[in-house]
Amino acid sequence: MRILISEPTENHHETALALVAYAAALGADAIGVLGPPQWTSLYRSLSEVTVFLPYEGKAHFEAAKKKVKEFRPTHIIHATAYGREPLALARAFPGVGQAGVIHNLAKLRRFSWLQWRMLGHLRFFWVLRPGLYHRVPKRYRFRSDSLWVGVYPASLEAQIPSIAPEGDRVWVAIPGRVEYKRRDYRMLLDILEWLGGRERFQFILLGPSGGPYSDYADFFRRVREKGWAAHFLSFSEVVPFPLYHAYLRVARAILALIHPHQYPQHKVYIDEQISGAFPMAQAHRKPLFLHRSFSGERDLADCSFFYEDAKELAQLLNLLAEGALEMSHLYQGEWFSFEEGLRRFRRGLEAI
Repeated sequence: MRILISEPTENHHETALALVAYAAALGADAIGVLGPPQWTSLYRSLSEVTVFLPYEGKAHFEAAKKKVKEFRPTHIIHATAYGREPLALARAFPGVGQAGVIHNLAKLRRFSWLQWRMLGHLRFFWVLRPGLYHRVPKRYRFRSDSLWVGVYPASLEAQIPSIAPEGDRVWVAIPGRVEYKRRDYRMLLDILEWLGGRERFQFILLGPSGGPYSDYADFFRRVREKGWAAHFLSFSEVVPFPLYHAYLRVARAILALIHPHQYPQHKVYIDEQISGAFPMAQAHRKPLFLHRSFSGERDLADCSFFYEDAKELAQLLNLLAEGALEMSHLYQGEWFSFEEGLRRFRRGLEAI
């Protein structure tokens, strides 16, 4: 097998890495990755990747198509099986078996012309939670499955630097940019009001402070007004992926901060898509702290503690700092097994 993994945008980096890990475990003869130029250094450093093909944008699509032809893939896997550029790539290689990951189930459940066209080129697709697979329309289930992407290539492991909190600091990681439309960052100020031994806690904001939708400036204005800047660690630029994982590895827990009272579309993270915080917590077997509205999802219940409001979340964090949280229920299900993920990945490849 010569497997090409394609992700033309900077989105869903974790998914692409998981696909590389599974392809390598299957013993593929060659693994190519088509991705944005920003990924070049990392992917060329991964021993599992045979060749990295930088995708310079749609103006350079023909050049990218030529590189893919030179790679001679027997299988193409779209890390994001939606969008005009993935569709153009799929159409350019009609004789190659193709599969992909559908990140937003709404595109299947409510007719999307672009998703429908893409499905015409896919013989198989995955969604990223068992709960989402149960919501896939029945007419598509025979050629689909769920796939756990809380894994990454072994050679990435060697690149993760060693870091540690100062003294007895309790680090809690929050993946992503500071954007109020995505996460309830303002709740962190309420949590700090309730925390006992507040000086122990530091929240790691794992996303660049800039960006067109960033609320970083407003949030940190509020933080400074409270005099709590020392409780936050943030970054001006995109965090290099090995360092990103280093912070996840030493964090005591991961916060998603997706709340129904602040985020009217929060239910999409139950019914239609996942938060990137889910597989990131799972990759490092960290407890995920989630709003109680997620408690009916079995795969999330197996890795999470649930709360209703800021006071309850502060109580969980205090117990975490004291080492008093009972964690024996975490990560016991087969969903979190690399072997089970590999079985589901193999099933998809066999279908194409």
